[in-house]
Amino acid sequence: MSNSRERPIRILHYVSLAAVGGVEHQFAQFIHHTRQRFDVSHAVVACSKRIHPHLAREIEADAEGIDFEKRLGRWKIPSRPAFLRAAHQRRIAARHRPDVALLWNRMGENWRAVRAVGGSRCIYWDRGSSWLPGEEGAKRRLLDSVGGALANSNASRRMLELRWGYTGEIRLCRNALRPNMVPAESMPRHFPDADVLHIGVAARLESIKGVVLAVHALHALNARGVAAHLHIAGTGAEEATVADLIETLGLGDRVTLHGLVRNMSAFYATVDCLLHLALREPFGAVAVEAMVHGCPVVASNVDGLPEIVVHGECGRVVQPELDLSEYRALGGRIQDLPEYVYDPGTDSIREPRAVAPEAAADAVQALFRDAATYERMSASGIRRARDVFSYEGHAACVMDAVTRFHRTGRLGG
Repeated sequence: MSNSRERPIRILHYVSLAAVGGVEHQFAQFIHHTRQRFDVSHAVVACSKRIHPHLAREIEADAEGIDFEKRLGRWKIPSRPAFLRAAHQRRIAARHRPDVALLWNRMGENWRAVRAVGGSRCIYWDRGSSWLPGEEGAKRRLLDSVGGALANSNASRRMLELRWGYTGEIRLCRNALRPNMVPAESMPRHFPDADVLHIGVAARLESIKGVVLAVHALHALNARGVAAHLHIAGTGAEEATVADLIETLGLGDRVTLHGLVRNMSAFYATVDCLLHLALREPFGAVAVEAMVHGCPVVASNVDGLPEIVVHGECGRVVQPELDLSEYRALGGRIQDLPEYVYDPGTDSIREPRAVAPEAAADAVQALFRDAATYERMSASGIRRARDVFSYEGHAACVMDAVTRFHRTGRLGG
């Protein structure tokens, strides 16, 4: 054990577990990893109707207790009268007697947990919720009440400060690769000697991920005489939009839609670089995943992405310059985009913008200008992914913050 105490520190987690996404996987990994390496006990309040079956067994194995925010056994607690759910929350907190409550995302909803546990014992852990619109009153109420906040990127920290005016203490604990995403051995790439460049996209097919921009960038490369093939891993609401664009641009034989890919290591082995042109990306784990597999990355200069992809070192970062009307003209939907994103270049928040496909094509070509540059970026990306974004370092940072908070009321760091 790395933390000697009379008894384990008790953490009560408030987290939605209905889906199988990044937050849910990170939560399951966090309680499993820290339970094995730290003197800690975890209890869970599932802020969802269920725990997804793919995660239930491992969470049940690592949690000392699991309750549901709006359910008692099989009985759904009605929202009216309001005191029923409030009393249920208080009973949960009284039974678990947490030293610290970790509120995973859900900035608007989690103020109820603060009311039940007490703000002096609550840490809000932002994992992208600070970008989302709506519930402004509830979000400000939560931030006014918690004892501190964790951010998984500097972009997350600045969004809390600039968008929401949060003046409390924030500890930066950068997100990390889950251990099961790290290959046993990372091999730097050799300069591709094939006649065709293989470009990867790994993202949900949603407008926020800018996948239509990657399709247009491929079209621009082909128009320049660069033989390239685009491999798209992912599913989502914009599948039909992406497929229609591929057909419209006559790229049917130059794009492969892989759908849901379960073996991402095999996917990265088939591509020479990753193209990630998201309009918003609080962290960007996919970029770290590509880097640890030796793939240089071309990414948009927004939010947390340039904290991962160091321009000229392990890939290229491209400034998004197209406004939303131009993005819509390229096939992107703008209805569901956030009001604000973080601009690292000016340290300010602004309306989302899109990377111009021609600029993305320029960046891809720059990766493959010469063998020495490409191979250097591949090796550098591996080192950065393993050294800066190790899970051990991430978990140690969070546990140090939680322990300090319990002892002193401060997060440290």
